[in-house]
Amino acid sequence: MPVVTRSISNALKREKSKFPLFKLPMLCVEEILYLIEILDLIRISYLSKRTHRIIKSLKSAITDLRVFELGEEFLLQFYIKEKFESVGNIRVNNGLELRNKKSLSPTVVLSWKKRVIDYMTQLFKIPVLILIIYSDKISDVCLENIIFDQECQDLTIHGKRPINNGTLEKVFELSKSKRIIMHVPIKPGFQLDTEKMKGRNISIKDGSWLNYKRDNKFMELCTNFELMDDHFVTPFRFASFVDKWIRSDDKHFENCLVTWTNITVDDVDFRNFPFIPFDRSQRSQTYKYNKKLAIDLAEGYDILRGDGTLATIGILEDGFFFGVWHNRFHEIDGQEIWISRKTGLF
Repeated sequence: MPVVTRSISNALKREKSKFPLFKLPMLCVEEILYLIEILDLIRISYLSKRTHRIIKSLKSAITDLRVFELGEEFLLQFYIKEKFESVGNIRVNNGLELRNKKSLSPTVVLSWKKRVIDYMTQLFKIPVLILIIYSDKISDVCLENIIFDQECQDLTIHGKRPINNGTLEKVFELSKSKRIIMHVPIKPGFQLDTEKMKGRNISIKDGSWLNYKRDNKFMELCTNFELMDDHFVTPFRFASFVDKWIRSDDKHFENCLVTWTNITVDDVDFRNFPFIPFDRSQRSQTYKYNKKLAIDLAEGYDILRGDGTLATIGILEDGFFFGVWHNRFHEIDGQEIWISRKTGLF
């Protein structure tokens, strides 16, 4: 047992001798434990098999764990449902450099790290919701191993350092995440098989690897996609994608958001699209894009496809939003709201 953990455990044991918490009726024990900070619950779980079992049996309000890879250390954040602030943070040294200046092998570090994360997810019965990796802080080899070892619902890779094309391909091949956010520079020659994106929610900051054929395929395969400052998926191609959706019988696509900094959206003519007036009895005014963002589409342009599927185009200051209403009425619970605007394009 590490020295710090041992000292904490000893302190807790001394406290336990002063106040016999675990000799109280279990209902009393549970009520007291519900008032204790997450870090202290984790420390208590180290004391014995019995305390571990008690902590694990609690009906915790914690719903997910988020992991941030920061190179020399990694950060664990615990979240409660529908709250955007963490209720507990743990910074853990990766063991990359010990006191004697000797480094552990990446295999040992990853194995130990996985045990730590598994312990937390099993203790509180929660999934790893988000894994955030900073490319400037870790090597490509470590990145591949982390993604291979750690399952998560959302995978985000940030940074200014370009990742090797082979590593990027493995990200999509190895990761089981439904949502992948790639906010890193992409080297020329990247040739990802777009089939790897099928059914996923993809956000890409650098779309320079796309071309006309590939970006159409990319957009058709994703359930959701977000492209920022992308010069290949132009406003005209966006309009072409919407037109293809209208003519299709696609059932899986949900939404997309495309923004630009140096391209005006006022050059596209949508007047041939079969728009219908916004009817509050047919859909919500606001579309819930994700946990943090919603789009006010009171000024949006509705399309009713032949099979009865409703969708809306929203014109933003620097781009377009296109959302399909698989659920016609969305509940908004604290999201930032972007407002669409009227335009002379229609």
